[in-house]
Amino acid sequence: MKKIFFAMLTLSLSQITIAFSQEINTDINGKKMSDFIRLETKLKGKVYQKGGDIIIPGGMEMPILYRRAQKGIPDLTINYIFTKKDSVIHEIQYCWDPRNFEDGKPAAQSIEFDKALIRKYNLVLKELTARFGASEARDDLTDLAKINTNRGLGRSDSWTTKDGTKIYMSTILANHYKFDDNDNGNSLHKIDIYVTTKRK
Repeated sequence: MKKIFFAMLTLSLSQITIAFSQEINTDINGKKMSDFIRLETKLKGKVYQKGGDIIIPGGMEMPILYRRAQKGIPDLTINYIFTKKDSVIHEIQYCWDPRNFEDGKPAAQSIEFDKALIRKYNLVLKELTARFGASEARDDLTDLAKINTNRGLGRSDSWTTKDGTKIYMSTILANHYKFDDNDNGNSLHKIDIYVTTKRK
């Protein structure tokens, strides 16, 4: 009976790991955009058009942005930046941010909304730590009262993998974040992850 239990536990954990590795893909070195088009099709990601100007780095093609449906948190947007010459991926930007889907001034969010984003951040942090070891971390997400301050509640974590890929993850939760004293304050409730290959 114990063998069956441990086999089922191992299988469920491996399925969680596979699901996570598909959601946040850090193995991008040498991969091409076509690899991720297939992945997005598998994960039911949809090409997403967002307003605003796009700055394209030198030698890069027009980025492709996808949107994946989520439960309890904002949908995930995935921005693929790749070379014009051979479509090799340079960077993937993952973002959970309600402003991606709202018009006008962003609204303040409930504490339950922010707690859901914190749970998501901690889940991704746990998985990346299991994969790459302890991060270089700044700040923590324990003092929820900071959400209603001008600087908000935030944290960042970063890793460099053995193949030189850089991973940077951050979150900011603030109902009236002020960039400076003259700012009127904005609602910011988001998680960002940047996965960037080593430039050759």
